[in-house]
Amino acid sequence: MFRFLTLSALVLLSAPAFAQMANEPTSAVEMSMGDGDYRSKSEDWLIAPGGHGSVGAGFTFLTADGDLRQLVDGPRFKFTDVVLLGLQTRYSLGGIAELSLATTLLPKQPSYTDELVWQSAALGVRIGLTEKLLASMHFSGGPTLADSGGWAAAQVGLGWRYKLDDFMILDGGFHGKGTALFVNEEAPWFAEVMANAQIVLPAPGIAAGWVGIEFAFPVASNDTSNFPMDPQTRVNLLIGGILSFVDNWDVYTTVAMIDRGDVVNVETNLPILDGGFDQVQFTLGITHRFGSDRDENPYSSR
Repeated sequence: MFRFLTLSALVLLSAPAFAQMANEPTSAVEMSMGDGDYRSKSEDWLIAPGGHGSVGAGFTFLTADGDLRQLVDGPRFKFTDVVLLGLQTRYSLGGIAELSLATTLLPKQPSYTDELVWQSAALGVRIGLTEKLLASMHFSGGPTLADSGGWAAAQVGLGWRYKLDDFMILDGGFHGKGTALFVNEEAPWFAEVMANAQIVLPAPGIAAGWVGIEFAFPVASNDTSNFPMDPQTRVNLLIGGILSFVDNWDVYTTVAMIDRGDVVNVETNLPILDGGFDQVQFTLGITHRFGSDRDENPYSSR
């Protein structure tokens, strides 16, 4: 009981505490962490029960320090300067495969930028291989800064889960990711290998909190004379919490500290608002769940 009360208090207090740190769901072009259903953090499944789905929305407050004038013709982004709205839907097929579709909009930006309202779209599929292992594919794309062109990314990988006890779970994954830019008739690209690990502290069926770290290692790239690129080894941090004790509703908050490159070296960054340069993202979101009464999940341990 003491552990349950402690975990519940941690999740309830997470939103204001994280806001003080600065400031997500996971960035569209940045991290492999957090691409699944957040309710799985407090449940015994990796793929949602068959016939179940969800629709959700989250506001992300993006902040960035340092002089950004080489990227966006302006100084830093303070809290509430940039607000992203993420919309997402998911559906589970037989408790084995999960399909997701998402888009990101930009309802708020500074006066010195002129970015498109539509920022990205993404399509994903996760396939359960066993109770503790899944495979995933993720495709996304959107416009580059100042509507100068576009970008596209593709990611494939494996995710795993190891349950230490009822109140501690280890999540992780290994992914390969390729990102291409299409700017001024140029098409530079780069590829990365990504590895992440997360510690999840669940109050089963009620709430969960988690913290994760991810390393991304560039393995190949192809820049152009008019668009040089210098991808760097990166480390990202993700902190999150969810309240899931209501059958059809979840409330979650996450903080993503995104490492891209050096602001003084434009070649190490990307001309993308959401995740293209060093930034911190704070997200507060809500999810509505729907589906059949059957709890169809061949990999559930319950």
